[in-house]
Amino acid sequence: MVVIVKTNKEYLVTDIDADFYTPAGLVKSEWLQCPSQYNFEHGGTVQIYPARTQDILRHTKRGPQVVQAKDTGYIIARTGLTPQSIVVDAGCGGAHQTLVLSSLVQHVYAYEINQKHYEICKENVCGVGNVTLTFGSVEQHCVTGVDLFSLDLPEPWLFFDLCQQNLVQGGYMVVYLPNTVQLQKTLCAMPVSSFELEHVCELLERPWKHEASILRPQTTMVAHSGFLAFMRKR
Repeated sequence: MVVIVKTNKEYLVTDIDADFYTPAGLVKSEWLQCPSQYNFEHGGTVQIYPARTQDILRHTKRGPQVVQAKDTGYIIARTGLTPQSIVVDAGCGGAHQTLVLSSLVQHVYAYEINQKHYEICKENVCGVGNVTLTFGSVEQHCVTGVDLFSLDLPEPWLFFDLCQQNLVQGGYMVVYLPNTVQLQKTLCAMPVSSFELEHVCELLERPWKHEASILRPQTTMVAHSGFLAFMRKR
């Protein structure tokens, strides 16, 4: 079991059989094995939670810009992924989306062509049994029966044939693109005999500031992350 330990700072603890030392106090191993709130001997408290995917992601090594959680969540919901689904995640960057997908589906095939980014992916997915990580282009993918191709690539229009050949009937090709020029070129290149364009969108998330006497939108936000296009195999 992996746990999150919160004092005045947050820690990800992978070894729950040994005591864990923090500046706020000693976190006993028996506390780690039974997550709850505990009191330190010299004052102060510690909150321990069983770690979930979003907790682990906060402590993974960061690399390139990742697909935002709001976008990954919408991809999962819109494509109807299940525990039996097979997913291809191309251009996986730091593997953040890969890890989220792997916690929900049967298997994820992840591809990354940048050597530096690949090494970060390799470190972040180490020990995750249902992820196959490949250094190279998604064009080498040959496993059929895929439910979703998620492409965070600069030229996704090059892979329509690959997706058509390997997707199940009704499976999705979803592209994540930062600008409208790429989006328009992708949509114009889509073979209408093979794919149906179901949905195009951009998701905006506005976080709120919440304190004892303050509850209002924060003054800054991520105004743009990427555009999503959902294309379904006919």
